[in-house]
Amino acid sequence: TDDNMNTIGLAEDGCLKTNTFKDGASKLVWLSDCPVYIAVETEAQHQTEYTFKGIGARDKRSVCFNMLATAASDHSKFRAAMVNAFGAPNKLGKLTYEIVQEITQNTLKKRRIEVPQWDGPIPLVPGMNLADDIEYKLSPKTPVEVHDGDINAAKHALRDLLGMHKYAPILVTTVLGAPAFARWHVDDRFGLALWGLTGTMKTSTVQAVMAEFGTGYLDDAAILKHGRAGATLVGTLEVFAGAGCMAQNLDNVKTVDHKDGARYISIIHATIEGGDKLRGKKDGGIRDSKPFKCTPIITGEVKPEEASTSARVLNLSWSRPDEVRLSSVQANADVLPVIGYHWLKYLSTTELNLVEGFSQARTKYLTKFTTARYTNPGRLATIYVMLKSVWGMLCDSPMGDVFQEFTQEFGDALDEAIVAQGKAVTDETEVERFLTGIRELISSSPSCLEGDASPDGRER
Repeated sequence: TDDNMNTIGLAEDGCLKTNTFKDGASKLVWLSDCPVYIAVETEAQHQTEYTFKGIGARDKRSVCFNMLATAASDHSKFRAAMVNAFGAPNKLGKLTYEIVQEITQNTLKKRRIEVPQWDGPIPLVPGMNLADDIEYKLSPKTPVEVHDGDINAAKHALRDLLGMHKYAPILVTTVLGAPAFARWHVDDRFGLALWGLTGTMKTSTVQAVMAEFGTGYLDDAAILKHGRAGATLVGTLEVFAGAGCMAQNLDNVKTVDHKDGARYISIIHATIEGGDKLRGKKDGGIRDSKPFKCTPIITGEVKPEEASTSARVLNLSWSRPDEVRLSSVQANADVLPVIGYHWLKYLSTTELNLVEGFSQARTKYLTKFTTARYTNPGRLATIYVMLKSVWGMLCDSPMGDVFQEFTQEFGDALDEAIVAQGKAVTDETEVERFLTGIRELISSSPSCLEGDASPDGRER
């Protein structure tokens, strides 16, 4: 009909055609063998990406490919992508991106989440399914994926996790607390480090605990290695930024090479302070800096001695865990993400938080640690209160009965760790002051080391 003139649609033979009026009659004119439409429009990092879908008219080839909106609007790039997708038998003809826009209907709009994060009270984490318009594309080093399941079986595994080492309650609390820290205290985050000899199963223990947010953490491919044999500094910081609101392990930290120690210090400072160092662009201006919201979990043999770094990390002297309990956890790893699922669901609905009462509690312990003459008592008080607060929320969660069973063990372990931390940082600070004094003396009076000759030629 006249009303349908110049419309474009899919013909019976699978080709894309337009209805025109020619030689006194309505006719269908071929446009392309490549009928395609925009199935999904995805927004990520302030960029829009399209998912194109279609079926080749000549060979019935099923086509699906992604393309940035900025590239799709470029005529030559769009044609190249179409020819690549549909292959030789299907002729592209006169099809353009504008025509595809015209024939597309009911495009599904999604947001792509590339780092685990909070959207108000909603945790945007794979497996939570609390938002319908989300598509996840996380880093392979952040294999987060929780799921619902048998909570009683999960509680049994949780008992083994909490009971396999005297410091295990602190480790579990820190890993589970990471999303809470990122939500309520992103500027007060801290790290946790396990320092112990080879064979004390530090890495295996951390993997098991982190598997509460996804069994992918048990895969060695997800381990982020430190040092020359591991990731570069830039690569490591990318992984830490990609961890979002989750915990992120840095494994195998050593001080054999002084460069490795310096790199570790840089990583901790950048991560805990919330942002990478500013970098300029070649054409002027400042590059965008990715924010850090994760909680670092460090494993290594010998801790790099640097007071300000040590103060930002709660350092634990690690020994071999209960291997029977650890083996039991590993054998029943499939139920571990159930713990993370119920914990995140609890965090999204609870009226409790880490803000209420925090300042008063921190002031109380700041006074206590100052009286004990610990260096940097403020950070020590912050770590102590945040862990205590998260433990209180864990005891109120759906797994609360299990955590309550270990309240005494958690309190004793935390008190012991805090005292050791306070003394260690204070000692490191005193050593640094002494060494700084020596350096300043050398800098101001180099002749005292080189040997100053007296007038008669003898050194004095």
